[in-house]
Amino acid sequence: MNITKIKNASVQLKEVPFTELITSNDEWQENTTFVSSLRLDVIVKEIYRMSRKNAVQYIASDRVKVNFTNITDQAMPVEVGDLISVRGHGRSKVMSIDGLTKKERLRITTAKLKMT
Repeated sequence: MNITKIKNASVQLKEVPFTELITSNDEWQENTTFVSSLRLDVIVKEIYRMSRKNAVQYIASDRVKVNFTNITDQAMPVEVGDLISVRGHGRSKVMSIDGLTKKERLRITTAKLKMT
């Protein structure tokens, strides 16, 4: 209630009822895939259909965000619900971990935001 300026711009806040809130019309395309681990580089490789080397380069060059935070550690574990954004390739998220296969690989469901 006390905010009047953000940097050099004047702002005014007003209360809006829940009935007037804007809803998102995003369309997510779900896909089930198999990965060896939940490392960030492995997940980016599978979702965006690129080589692991390219995925590591994207992460190292600060072009990958997880939950709106720049990440440079390719070994970071990804969790269910994490939002992954790769600059130039779009956004995606890990929807669920569906279990292990006979070869000890993880079956995961991911969703990729459709570009319109």
